[in-house]
Amino acid sequence: MNIKSKVLEECESAKEAAQKLLLLSSEDKKFVLFELAQDIESNAAKILAANKKDVALSKHTVSPEMLRRLQVDRKKIREMAEMVRSVARLEGP
Repeated sequence: MNIKSKVLEECESAKEAAQKLLLLSSEDKKFVLFELAQDIESNAAKILAANKKDVALSKHTVSPEMLRRLQVDRKKIREMAEMVRSVARLEGP
């Protein structure tokens, strides 16, 4: 499977998941979002390791500005988790 096919397959899976999420109650959506935030934090080491590989592979194919935006550290992981929690705290996420 080539990269384009893989990306398209992942996009289709995400679209299907989003449609299923629309059917959940607000409380269930909140639960899922809070769990996702926890998973982001719990998997910080895996995220950092994968990001390190991605950045290394991208070093010569993207601009330095883009590379800086792609780099993830523990602070960014905490911020990602907090952004997910902020959505979960909205009325009717």
